[in-house]
This record gives sequence, structure tokens and C-alpha cells, in this order.
Amino acid sequence: LNILQSLQKNQPLDGTKMPINLNLQAHFPTRKILSQFATIPAKININDLQANIKARGSLGLPQLLINWQIPTVNQSGLLNVAGEGKVFLGGNKINLTDTVIKTNGGKLQVNGNGDFTSKLVQAKITGNNFLLTPFVPLVCQYLDSICPYLETLEPLNLETANIQFSGKIDQMNVNTLNGIANLGISSKQGTILVNSQVSQGNFQAKAVLAGLPISSLLPNLPTQVKLLRSQINLQGYLGELLKNKNNIFSSWQGQGNMQLLVDNNPLIATAKLNQGFLTGTVNTGGISLNPLVENLTVPVSLGRAKISFAGRINSLISGTLTDLQTWRGEGDIQLFV
Repeated sequence: LNILQSLQKNQPLDGTKMPINLNLQAHFPTRKILSQFATIPAKININDLQANIKARGSLGLPQLLINWQIPTVNQSGLLNVAGEGKVFLGGNKINLTDTVIKTNGGKLQVNGNGDFTSKLVQAKITGNNFLLTPFVPLVCQYLDSICPYLETLEPLNLETANIQFSGKIDQMNVNTLNGIANLGISSKQGTILVNSQVSQGNFQAKAVLAGLPISSLLPNLPTQVKLLRSQINLQGYLGELLKNKNNIFSSWQGQGNMQLLVDNNPLIATAKLNQGFLTGTVNTGGISLNPLVENLTVPVSLGRAKISFAGRINSLISGTLTDLQTWRGEGDIQLFV
């Protein structure tokens, strides 16, 4: 520090060069801390967080290395959550390494880094057999409308996950976003597979859904509906969704198909999206119309029905009657009375 030399020359001491060499141990009440942000269900078993902290460098340029751990304490009948990882803070950088979150035999691994000067963040998340059920109540506190549906799907399990992304966090500029997200989710009543990527804001995705109940998602439906299988392909520029509010999806392309069981009768729908214009067909038959149409005095069912439709998807989002008048459709319907 050259303290003696500074005193002899009547120069001020430079405290920023004072070295740091500290070793600390800390315990944090994990449940109590998390409870500040959301209610933690009683069935979730999570231990206190233990941390070993090493402080090095100088007062002007400190460096922190934090090794943390939430020990595994398995209790029968509870959803056990544990974890461990390393955090490095130094200069203008932060690094997360060897971060692992565990739930009942599965795990989620997170590695990432950030630069406070450039505002650039990069992260990689991988997982297998990671139980999502403990986190559903936390999500429900912010998205309560979807909570009853998620509860019907429990247990929710993240079979596989591979997520990588990079981008700047100081601005809403999707042109800086790059990454991939490949997910496989299973539930008591169905599966969801998603493969997606984004490159400089250009998004592509393929999703396959199978076996999911629709009636529990839309409880006001007058008859039972189940999704047998659906495949959706979609691509477009994310920036358009944020900026072009009057004509979103104007450059988007996509196609999809859906196989449903409606009152135990098949319904097949196909659709294609081209620069915001949606076309499609629906084929079905055998569905009873009495639960769907009030005041029918005799049994009525569809013998066969084929319906075609076309219109701008933006008008569906705006939801005004004037916009919906731009839609066109035709149908060939056979009724049994």
C-alpha cells in the first residue's frame, strides 16, 4: 500500500488498493426468504442454504467466490428440493457455474455469465427427469387463471431440457437475441414437445402436443373435449410482435393440425398462416348438437361436417366485431334429426 511513503510525502492514502482476504460462512433460511416473494406450499421440503464466501482482491476491485448448497433431506411424502452451485463476482462480470437444482431424483443444471458493462448475458440450462410440480403453486400465484388446469396435469415432469440463449438486457432489442429451447414435458394426461430457436430475433418453433384434456382448460365447454394430437410449425420475426401492433404476424408463416375427440367423436382441423392470413378446414361428424345449442326439442347430431374458413389473425386478437367481419367461411353440413 506504500503507507509509509505516502505519509512521508504528505500524500493521501489510497484505500482502494487495500487488499481483501476474508473467508466467511453463512446460513440463510431458504423458505423464509422465498416466502417474501411467494407462498411456499407445506408439501415442499427445502432446507436452509449454506454458503462459503471467499473475498479477495482489493477494496477498489473486490472479487467474491460463493460456494452455496441446499442439502438434500429426503422426507417421504414430500416434494424434496435441493441444490448447489458457484457464483463469482469480480470487476464487471458475474459467472454462475456448476449450478444444480434437484427435485425427487431429477435435476436442472444452469451455467451462465454476464457483463455489467456490455449488458450481455449468456446462459445454458439442461435438465432431465426434473419434477415441475413443486413450482406450480408459485406460478399459480402470478398466473392464477391457468392454475386449475395445471393442477389437473400433475405430476408435471420435465423429461428433457436444453436451453441456450444470449442477448443484451439493457434494451428491448430482439435483434440481440440468439438461442435454442428444446423441451420435453410429460404429465398425468399428456405430453408436450417443443423445439425452437431464435437467431437475431428471427424465431422458429415446432411443437407437438398429445393426450391433453381440453375440457379442464375450458370448463364452460358443454361437452367433453380431448386433444389426441396436435403439431404446430411457426416462424417469424419477434420484433414485429412488439412494434407492429396494428398488424402483428404480418410476416409470420406457419401451419398446424389438430386431432380432437369431441363427445367421443373425432374432429380434425388443419390451418395455415401466411403473412398474417389464416386459412383452414375442420372435418367432423357424429357430434350431438343438443349440449351445444339450447332449446333443441329433438335429438340432433352431425352426420358429416366440413367447414372452411379464412381471415386475418390480427382481427381475432383485436376481438372487435368490425374486424371479425373480414372473415369468410363456408360449410357442407349434414344433420341427423
